[in-house]
Amino acid sequence: MRYSGNIFGSESYRGTGIRTVSGVTVTTTVLSLFSVAAAIYVVANFGELTAEIAIWTANFLSSGFPVLVVTVAVTYFVMRLRWKIRSHFWRW
Repeated sequence: MRYSGNIFGSESYRGTGIRTVSGVTVTTTVLSLFSVAAAIYVVANFGELTAEIAIWTANFLSSGFPVLVVTVAVTYFVMRLRWKIRSHFWRW
């Protein structure tokens, strides 16, 4: 199992220590505890979190950055299309 590429396989090749608890089990347990704590925090502070998200979104949209991104993207695609048309015309 050591070189088979299976990350959930047996870890009996590890050195001395606790052999009954694998690294996968420890990682799963720790991440599960973090997820439960985050879920409790979201449920307890739902109103505050949604208000913060709404304020951040309003500030972001009013900053003009999305308009800049869309303008740059449209300009890029128009220039790319013009270059393709020009290069295909001369190869024809």
